[in-house]
Amino acid sequence: MPEDKISKLSDDLLVQILLLVSTKDAVATTVLSKRWRFIWTMMPRLEYKESNDDDKRKKIVWWFLDQSLQLHKAPVLDSLCIKLGPQCPVNVDVVKWVAKAVDRFVRKLKFKLLWSADPISLPKSLYTCETLVKLNLSHKLVRCSTINFSRLSELIICPDESDWLEPLILLLGNSPKLKKLLVDYGPTETPEDLPLSWNEPSSVPGCFSSHLEIFEWIVKYGGRVEEKEFVTYILANSRCFKRATISLRSAFNLEEKQKVIEELESIPRVSKSSQLLLK
Repeated sequence: MPEDKISKLSDDLLVQILLLVSTKDAVATTVLSKRWRFIWTMMPRLEYKESNDDDKRKKIVWWFLDQSLQLHKAPVLDSLCIKLGPQCPVNVDVVKWVAKAVDRFVRKLKFKLLWSADPISLPKSLYTCETLVKLNLSHKLVRCSTINFSRLSELIICPDESDWLEPLILLLGNSPKLKKLLVDYGPTETPEDLPLSWNEPSSVPGCFSSHLEIFEWIVKYGGRVEEKEFVTYILANSRCFKRATISLRSAFNLEEKQKVIEELESIPRVSKSSQLLLK
């Protein structure tokens, strides 16, 4: 029988090899030999994405996610990505998954739950996670009460519910080191139909004064009054600002698009060296 040279490599090197494949394939290496049985449990990056397969395969993904997170033993989790579709059962233990990540000092968390059920509750430990530097939230996770993201530098939100601006401001006010903010309407079918309200906060988030450099409205900016006031609030108060990139709704006709562009270009910017890129 030929000698298995790969299995003789150090644990650290084997982990680096497993990081080159999907989490699912990495976990599958447990059947190779005793040497491989627990190597995957030390991987610092995990990614779970529900596919477009039939319901049976989707249920396997939910079970796989739950079981593998319980077995994971890496002392530090650099990143965790979980994306589950609208068919995901509402009784999945999201609280346990997120708490596990926080216990492993997670640095980057991407969490998208694309179902239509009521907003879920998350462990309080997430909102005071001192190691988190990048957070990607789906629409069901924006609202929360107690927050202290002391090291968060990048925030991506995918709003799909009414009046999402108020909870976003709460997030910004408790993320003092935030450098990059992205609003992603991509998963939202008709963002123009979402009721919005805007009440300018009595105080400016600390990150606006000392850290925020980049703001992106990734797709489907509609130019509604509330949206414009929010963008104005950011540009008028962010002293370290470098660049704002705003992508307009593709449904605009030429006249509508030109009007929105002129409105955005007329917004005063406290950072005179900043750029405004419109698409």
